[in-house]
Amino acid sequence: MPIGKTVLVRLVKNLLDRAQELGLDPSELARDAGLEGVELLHPDARVSLSKEILLWRLISAATPDHSFGINAGAKVQARDLGVLGYSMYFSSSLRKALMRATRYFRILTGAVSLSMTSHPRHYVMLVESPFDIGIHLRHVVDMRMAVILSVAREITAEEVLPAWVEFPYARPATIRDHERFFRCPIRFSQPTARLVLRDKDADLPVVRGDNTLVGYLDQYAEGVLRTLVGEGSVPDRMRAAIWADLSSGVPTVETVASMLGTSPRTLQRNLRSEGTCFRRVLDDMRREMSEACLRDRKLSVSDVAFLGGYRDTASFHRAFKRWTGMSPSQYRKTRVRGQT
Repeated sequence: MPIGKTVLVRLVKNLLDRAQELGLDPSELARDAGLEGVELLHPDARVSLSKEILLWRLISAATPDHSFGINAGAKVQARDLGVLGYSMYFSSSLRKALMRATRYFRILTGAVSLSMTSHPRHYVMLVESPFDIGIHLRHVVDMRMAVILSVAREITAEEVLPAWVEFPYARPATIRDHERFFRCPIRFSQPTARLVLRDKDADLPVVRGDNTLVGYLDQYAEGVLRTLVGEGSVPDRMRAAIWADLSSGVPTVETVASMLGTSPRTLQRNLRSEGTCFRRVLDDMRREMSEACLRDRKLSVSDVAFLGGYRDTASFHRAFKRWTGMSPSQYRKTRVRGQT
């Protein structure tokens, strides 16, 4: 499916989890939205935008909570956003994190377009929908706006306060939860959704900022974008798909094939035609990523194991010794000597 008409399953799963907290039946919602089956088993598979829109409509009709979107978005953390979230989490500043959000948000969903513009004393995050569903579904807009601010607060460990926010729908009967979460002036019936942040907040440092790791993440985020529009060789597209999901565990050939919009058999056949196989591409990529991450002393060995999709550090140690003949710590001592 073209990227403009798909969303990541992880967004749908998060939405179903939030709906369940309100007492709604996630299985019933998934069934009625046409989301039953294998699509929900893998967070980085993609589903059609029409199914997500239907799910939003079902929840909007069923929930009495007028602040569902804000409350759901406030619970989203960087790790819930996959490779996009990690690239923000390891950016050096809030400005750079938000710039990455505008670049890579398409990985999450083709339903949203983010842009960022600078003005004297302010910078503006413009949240638009090319499919024009936001104005009609208030919860959708609320969640998108809350997610951006929630992640900004998480990665900086600061209570970032917008200068003001704008919403494209009419003022609701009560805006108590808007005021509680955003804590700034709020404007309704605006042309589009805008989150206006103070320029002084742009250079807030990100707590876990790491230029080495974020550079590596950028490479794979760009690869994921190419994958979504069908560019690049089969191994390159597969590597991008694997990277997008490694920290959630080791993907199988079935799940990667789903992410690439093909069958496992066709994927294996295409890889063979290029002189490789699924297991070899996966293993080579994990080794390359592990060696690159170990060169950054700010990352612990357990961090590198997590990013590589290993269940524990012992499994990572065994794999790394098979690749290099030494432990991760020994590699760091011998290959990264003198670096800080």
